Amino acid sequence: DKEYSTTLLPNNNKISVKTIGFKSLLLNLGCNRKIDLMSIDTEGSEPDILEGMGNIRPQILIVEYNTANYRNDVKLISNILTNMNYNIKHTTTCNVIGYYKG
Repeated sequence: DKEYSTTLLPNNNKISVKTIGFKSLLLNLGCNRKIDLMSIDTEGSEPDILEGMGNIRPQILIVEYNTANYRNDVKLISNILTNMNYNIKHTTTCNVIGYYKG
């Protein structure tokens, strides 16, 4: 959502930023250990991040959903987590909490 994902600069200048996927980030950092808890709150790109996690499965995953974004609602996030082999343990007003069945 552009409202939450931009920084206002003088004269509306744009800055290009090189990005990498989540799995690549962890591999580049040398993180090959078990992840106990992860929270994902990225203002609308949560489905993309979940789909890009590959075989990375934190034991407990807390994922924000944003009902204002048609792509990112509680049902979508719950379905993605279920397909990733998570049990949905709790849903709050803005998060889905899943536990990996492993």
